[in-house]
Amino acid sequence: MLLCSDQSARVLVEPEMGVTGKPGWSPDGSQLAYLLETPTTPSDLWLVDVGNGQPRRITSSPLAEALQTCLVTPEKISYPSKDDLEISAYIYAPPQRQPGERFPGLVLVHGGPTAQFWDTYQADVQYFIRKGYVVLMPNIRGSTGYGKAFEDMNNRDWGHGDLQDVIAGVEYLKSLDYVDGSKMAIHGTSYGGCMSMSAVCFAPDVFQAAIPHAGYGDWLDFEDEQELRHRQLLRYKFEHVLQ
Repeated sequence: MLLCSDQSARVLVEPEMGVTGKPGWSPDGSQLAYLLETPTTPSDLWLVDVGNGQPRRITSSPLAEALQTCLVTPEKISYPSKDDLEISAYIYAPPQRQPGERFPGLVLVHGGPTAQFWDTYQADVQYFIRKGYVVLMPNIRGSTGYGKAFEDMNNRDWGHGDLQDVIAGVEYLKSLDYVDGSKMAIHGTSYGGCMSMSAVCFAPDVFQAAIPHAGYGDWLDFEDEQELRHRQLLRYKFEHVLQ
């Protein structure tokens, strides 16, 4: 979070991992309020003193504090995919692994696709980890935050190039000595649900389980039934199909 004054800027808040948002000034301009969320803490209110740059936490979720000892902080990794793309991702793994112990893998695909995974609290992922899964959250082609060209790479190509990024993520998981490569699952909501269904159709031998949530498999029905924002998305992403 930057403070800008007289064409100069200085950093007031720079968490090692986490996302700041919704800043607001105090009436006298001496403090800045903001929200901070991390992979192990839901969003809380913080204040930072503009003079000395010292942040102070104002709210704290009792539930979050009680869970701190069992929540997992992800590792940020990247892996190669087709077309010489480098795919950024988060990986969560059960923390207390025994030598030789291997866990099933789960690829979680975000919605959008013009969105991304970032340093936020993922309650469902923490649940999967406690159930003994290694979870990979990739920002595949079509994700935001990596440039416009990368964001547009899956236009009119859902379930093909982007699916190859998912499959490359599976290969990354299989390269880890604590992952059971014979037990792979895919899950996602909205666009992630569409990708999960694409995996069943176009990569039937890659995954042993698929959990599509709120995905869509009938694009003509999608055009007839969905609200305006989804119809506009469909026209943008599948322009040649609708002509």
